[in-house]
Amino acid sequence: MQEISSATANLLDKAQNVKVFSTEMKKRAVRMKDEVAQSINSSQEIYAQRQEEISRAIEASKSVEEIQIIAETIREMTDQTSLLALNAAIEASRAGEQGRGFAVVANEVKKLAEQCSSAISNIDSVVNRIRVVFNQLSSSSQKVLDYISTGVTSQFELLLQTGAEYERDAESISNLSIEVDGCANSVTHYMKDIGNVIEAVAQMSLQTLNSAEQISTNLSAITLTMEETNGSMERQNDLSVQLKKSVGQFTFS
Repeated sequence: MQEISSATANLLDKAQNVKVFSTEMKKRAVRMKDEVAQSINSSQEIYAQRQEEISRAIEASKSVEEIQIIAETIREMTDQTSLLALNAAIEASRAGEQGRGFAVVANEVKKLAEQCSSAISNIDSVVNRIRVVFNQLSSSSQKVLDYISTGVTSQFELLLQTGAEYERDAESISNLSIEVDGCANSVTHYMKDIGNVIEAVAQMSLQTLNSAEQISTNLSAITLTMEETNGSMERQNDLSVQLKKSVGQFTFS
């Protein structure tokens, strides 16, 4: 009986500990779920911001394309200017001494066209490098956005799902601990009732034992009385016999 009570008390303590642990576990699960939800919202905001920035960068790269178009136009004009300078130099050489001044101007125009052509080549080189950088940036940024959209978001969603599962598990454990607690309390209550019954039976047994002892005492007293009565009757019988003998000695005529 004592061992059962001790085991029940131990079970009750463990049920209480499990209940406390499951409550803390549920709180942590809810906190983790809330934090993951906030992280998902933050990642979505970052995704939207980066997507907007990339869109602006792509629009800016279109300006580079416009520069390329302008450079091509200037190159065409430079080629035409070089051709005109060449024609002017030819005409100046034909004019002889009268065309010498014009030849000098034509030569300067040719040099200017060559410088413009060199500058346009440099512009082409810079524009090409900028285009490569923009393409790489766009590709890298798109990969980052794809990673955020697929990898990070899916991981966050998995964590969110895990947090929800933890919360459900904690709720189940809490409910189970409540049931165990209730069973332990019921067992404790039943053990108290059994203890009361055993105590009542013990008292009844003690009373029965006392009654048996009292009956035994009464029987002993009755037996003693009966023995005394028998002794008295035997003595009375002896006296009667003696009385008969005494009476028999007398004769009446």
